[in-house]
Amino acid sequence: MIKQSVILIGISLLVLIACSNKQPVIVQEELNEHAEESTELIEEEIDSGEEESDIQQFVEFTLIDRQISLHIDQIPIISNYLAQHRDRNQAINEMQLTQINEEGFESLFLLNFACQDNACSNLLLNTDTEQSKLLADQSDILAIQPSPDRSKLLITYQRPQSLQEWDLNRLMVFDLDSWSEVKLTSDNLTLTGFQTFQWPIFSAEWQDDENIQIEIPNVNQPDSESLTEWFESEEQELQFHILYLTTN
Repeated sequence: MIKQSVILIGISLLVLIACSNKQPVIVQEELNEHAEESTELIEEEIDSGEEESDIQQFVEFTLIDRQISLHIDQIPIISNYLAQHRDRNQAINEMQLTQINEEGFESLFLLNFACQDNACSNLLLNTDTEQSKLLADQSDILAIQPSPDRSKLLITYQRPQSLQEWDLNRLMVFDLDSWSEVKLTSDNLTLTGFQTFQWPIFSAEWQDDENIQIEIPNVNQPDSESLTEWFESEEQELQFHILYLTTN
């Protein structure tokens, strides 16, 4: 019986040591004085109790009034991106971390990385819950609007078209509680593709917590011929539709 107790105590100590060595995924610290903005790779030696110490890597973003540290070993999308990049320091220096500038969203940040021609991959971060989510690749965020109840974000993306005179847009509704994207259904079932880059979307606004009104060119389908004809016309008539949030 005593032997079993000793074994259990030993196992418990190992678990405690392992837990104590595990670093937070995201850490936010407020700064007392305004600091110069910077981005830096930090390597921290962690004593794992083994012969060789464990080296853990962080990307540290210093903003004007706070410091955000990302444990990149625990964020696979960032870890993989840096592992494939020829110049890790350059890749880190080109990252941009911005806070979502909305009241009540002090813990939400967007990390832009892998940027090419003003189009980036976007990672949403929550410093309170230590959650991260890749939202999009190679696109530009035009606007972020919280829902009236502030439980969701409506994000409008833009992707330039080099051979056309218009840009294509994509809408995303992100549920902050479930930490996942919400599907949208149009009031006109023949019109689809608003959550992919198929339409030029001139406006998208919350009507209430479950409905979004959009403004798009008055064409039946967003093919190149129809959109070219619309953009070359003098009237450029618009159509308005309601998108419904669906949980299934």
